[in-house]
Order: sequence, then structure tokens, then C-alpha cells
Amino acid sequence: MLCSSPPLFMKTSALFTAVAALTLSVSVYASSITLGAPGNGNNIAPFGGDVNATFGPGTRYQQAYASSDFAGLGPIWITSIDFLGGYTGGNIAADTYTFSFSTITAGIDTLSDSNFDSNLGANNALFVTVNLSGPAPATLTITGSSPFLYDPSQGNLLLDIVISPGGQNQPGPSPTGYEELSGTSLFSRYYNSGLGTTGFGLVTEFDYTSTPEPTTFALVAAGIVFLWRRRFRLRTPTASSTGNPQHPAS
Repeated sequence: MLCSSPPLFMKTSALFTAVAALTLSVSVYASSITLGAPGNGNNIAPFGGDVNATFGPGTRYQQAYASSDFAGLGPIWITSIDFLGGYTGGNIAADTYTFSFSTITAGIDTLSDSNFDSNLGANNALFVTVNLSGPAPATLTITGSSPFLYDPSQGNLLLDIVISPGGQNQPGPSPTGYEELSGTSLFSRYYNSGLGTTGFGLVTEFDYTSTPEPTTFALVAAGIVFLWRRRFRLRTPTASSTGNPQHPAS
């Protein structure tokens, strides 16, 4: 009894199954990375308001993170950020906080602490705008409405926070502050409500999803071609498969 080859639609279906399996193997995954923990102090900027008006209006805060902090990650989509170790009993200054991210080529210790707009990268993009107030949580989570694509190979990461109207003293029994690290090469901050820039900054946790590298997709494509050629290529019929066996001459 002769067996025919599988019909073309069955071959196509099998190919799609193979493609789906390979696609799942390079699917994105969610993870997080914390920079600066454990800290060695707390700082009220930028969520505790402008406690001492002599320092400035308290309307801007920027923190620059070294690309080396993200070594080995490749391009990532930043989906949310967390600030840790909030003061118990303090209140967040009632303001509108606008968070943006950009990639910068300048060094993290070389930015301006007065011309904040000049620090922004060319791809500066809105992350989220939120209204904050009330008792400060131990961990302040800021979830982006528009995740930011960050590629460490392209430069350092800059977080920009615009506080409006700003200039408010915190209303709680003690200043609201979050865990900071000083004397570090991980990040530096620039703001108009306090002192200390180079080597200072808030401990920050980044929640992200991964983005597969282009070489990964190239491997997937090569795998698909290999499967197609190995399993689904058309074969030239032989004499035995056509049902016409050869007979020796008499």
C-alpha cells in the first residue's frame, strides 16, 4: 500500500507550530534591579517638599544613573520605579509630579544643577504624571503610563521629575524622605531644593521587561529556515515511489 506525502496545509500548520515554539523561547520576561541598596541615609527631596526655602523653589529633581549599573541586561522596557525606606509618619508634599526618562551621553557627574533642561537627552519621553499627597508609604511605586525603552549601550539613564507647584513645606509631623546613598559612583542627583549632587541619590528599584537582542531573532530565523529545509522540502519522486519498478531486460 502506497503512502502519500502530507498535504501542504499540514506542512504549513506544522511550520507555524515551529515558529510559535521558537517565538515563545525568546519572549520577554519581567524582572527588577535595585540600585544603591542598602542606603546610608534618607533625603526629603523630591517628595517631602521644600523644607528650607533658602535652597530653592523645590520644583525640579533629576537623577542620573550610570549605564554600567545595568550591565548585562541589554535593552529593557522600564515599566515602574520604586523608592524605598520612606519615613514613618511623614507626608508627601501635595504636588503634581511629572516623571520623564531619557538617555544621555554626558557623564553622570557632569550635569548642570541650574539649567535642568540642558541635561535632558534627545529621546526624552514622558513616563507618567501623578498627583501625590498624604502619608508616605514605606515604598513609593511610580507606574509608568508609557514604558521607557532604555538601552545601556547607548548611554546613561536620566530620570527627570518636575514638581508643580512645588515650594511646599511638608505638612506631616516630620519631613518625608526616602532612602539615599551618598559617596557612590552608581548615580548623581541635580535639584533645586537642597545641597549635594555628585555621588548622591535615592535608592531606586527599576521594574522592567526584557527586549530580545537582534541576534536572538536572527537565530530564530535561522532555525525556521533549517526546519523548513529539513522537514518540509519537496522531494523529487523516485521510480519506486511512482509505482513503476524497473525490470531487468530479458
